[in-house]
Amino acid sequence: NNGELVNGDTTSPEALFANPGPDGISLPEAMRAALSVSGPHAIIFDPTLKESTIELTSWLPNLDSSLIAIDGDIDTDGKPDITIDGAGSTSSVGFRVLASDITIKGLAILNFTSVGIQVFADSAQGWPLIERVTIQGNRIIAGWAGISVYNWGQNCIIRDIDINHNELIDNGARGIEISAALGSSMHDNQITSVKITANAISNTSGDNKIAIFMKGASDQASTNNLISEIDIVDNIITGHTFGNLLISAGNERNCLDNRIEHLLIEGNMIEGSPVTMEFLGGVGIGALRNWISDLRIVENNLIGGGIQLVGAQGGDADQNRIEIVHIGQNSISGAAANGIFIIAGSDGAAHNTITGTTIENNIISDKTDAGILLHGSGNTTPNNLIENVVILNNTIVGNGHDWAGGININSNSSTNIITGVKIINTILWNNAGDDVVRGSLTPEVVSCSILNDPRFISTNGNFYSFPGFADLNQKDFHIQKNSPCIDKGDSQTATLPEYDFEGDGRILDGDKDGLAVVDIGADEYSVQQAMPWLLPLLLYY
Repeated sequence: NNGELVNGDTTSPEALFANPGPDGISLPEAMRAALSVSGPHAIIFDPTLKESTIELTSWLPNLDSSLIAIDGDIDTDGKPDITIDGAGSTSSVGFRVLASDITIKGLAILNFTSVGIQVFADSAQGWPLIERVTIQGNRIIAGWAGISVYNWGQNCIIRDIDINHNELIDNGARGIEISAALGSSMHDNQITSVKITANAISNTSGDNKIAIFMKGASDQASTNNLISEIDIVDNIITGHTFGNLLISAGNERNCLDNRIEHLLIEGNMIEGSPVTMEFLGGVGIGALRNWISDLRIVENNLIGGGIQLVGAQGGDADQNRIEIVHIGQNSISGAAANGIFIIAGSDGAAHNTITGTTIENNIISDKTDAGILLHGSGNTTPNNLIENVVILNNTIVGNGHDWAGGININSNSSTNIITGVKIINTILWNNAGDDVVRGSLTPEVVSCSILNDPRFISTNGNFYSFPGFADLNQKDFHIQKNSPCIDKGDSQTATLPEYDFEGDGRILDGDKDGLAVVDIGADEYSVQQAMPWLLPLLLYY
């Protein structure tokens, strides 16, 4: 039924079927009965309850026994058919998951003051391991976070979490929040193998909210916590003016040795905020040796914001690190700030490192600040290092203002070193500063690129000429048949991408001279691109 009374026999599902009470079976009764006896159990709703609302005044039982599925998608169309309304509930949380093999799907979960669905491992309470949880096809609006995944204590493990096809709207602070260590002085916790896929996360209120916030450690003095094997794929995120995706390994003062590694961020459409994606090694006074490693940001469409890597932020934040980053095949366009911004230390942080970043096959356009900015802070933030940045086969158009341009490499202190920067097969066109590489520092290599910098032009295959875009006014940056970019790139570079910005193969013989050479820029010219009618015609015959 759509009530909440518990007046049947909940000692087992069989007992509840035999004695459901005068009003039939309520959701709290079904949950209590399922929790009383080992599963698996499935809780489903009578078809006559479609579009019904369950108005709660008290807590739903904690899901502290394994192998339970709650399915409110009555007609199996992937949309919620049952609403759980917590406006009058004494509980601040809708569903609290404390056990493994739990599925929650097809529910509209509304008006809880804290969290819609919470996955919560707590070693002190006897719940140190949670695995195989699916949260699918729900619509969630809550006062703090739509979905939260937290460890509390030490030696807790949460793994194999699948969050997919949910609609998260105007949640009070976060759409999804994940923390390997929630409180202060927490240590040796893990969250691994989380998939956040095909969710719609929106904010219509205009205030400061974050769509997805992930932290290795959330509070001070937490140590040796790990988040690993995270996929954030094919989500649609809109309206977050404060932050869309924020990932921080150690997010508070005196956090030590926390790690986030093996992240894939792919195929997302994100609109809003100057900094669309931000990655921080350590944050706060005394944050030490926190790091992010093996980060892949590929095939995303970012509108109105950019990507920011920050080794560390805050006084005495020391020896934090971001390493092995691949930023490829993204479209980054419009509005304020930088397209891609890399800074090893800010606000007093020292001795932090960002190393091994590859930026390839991206289209970066119409940013108010730089297309790509590599920056070292002043003397109050000393001894930070950015090294080994490869800027390869990008198309960077129409960015910058009086100091910012297509690419800026700058340091305000000789102790903040930026080294090993290579610019290869890249287009700078119509950027502020006449398409020179701006800033106080000079890249190690500039080759086979379109730019207007007297230091590099007419050497190493560099030149300055209109790239032959299909339609510059309409932001169509495909190159056309007579483009000077065709077969003019460097095919010998060790990290040459296999595909271009839209997945077409690289190193084609575009000029038909019998020699296949990579093109300059994010697009690889092909016959099919020039004559889109050809393929269907061949298929017809």
